[in-house]
Amino acid sequence: MLDIGFFELGIIGLACLLVVGPKRLPVLFKTFGVLLSKGQSYVSQVKSDVEKEIDLSEFKDAENEINNIKENCNEEFISLNKELQALSASVNNTEDSISQEKNIKFFINSPKLSWKEENFQLKLREKVKLRSKAQRRKR
Repeated sequence: MLDIGFFELGIIGLACLLVVGPKRLPVLFKTFGVLLSKGQSYVSQVKSDVEKEIDLSEFKDAENEINNIKENCNEEFISLNKELQALSASVNNTEDSISQEKNIKFFINSPKLSWKEENFQLKLREKVKLRSKAQRRKR
């Protein structure tokens, strides 16, 4: 950083020796070392605080992004639920209209059958007809 070599450190030490004196020079270097270590610890503490703030801001950004995704998913689920309800209502209307159009009576005064029951009865009729035809052919 400062690009100070051995020669420059020697000149600084010699100047300190002449200005401060040989008795106070070790105390000066010790005080300088303590202040330097305190400065380094302060700088590292500030650096870690800044990194924590950056991490916290990144966490908040990620949290906001997750909340946005959550809101979008909720909106999609609501729209899909509405579509599903509309489709089920249209299926119910279609089933009612089919049952009204196709009012098959299997016997006199028979009750109104559901779509599944009607299909079962029709399939059963067809099977009986096929068996009776097969029996006629055998005779």
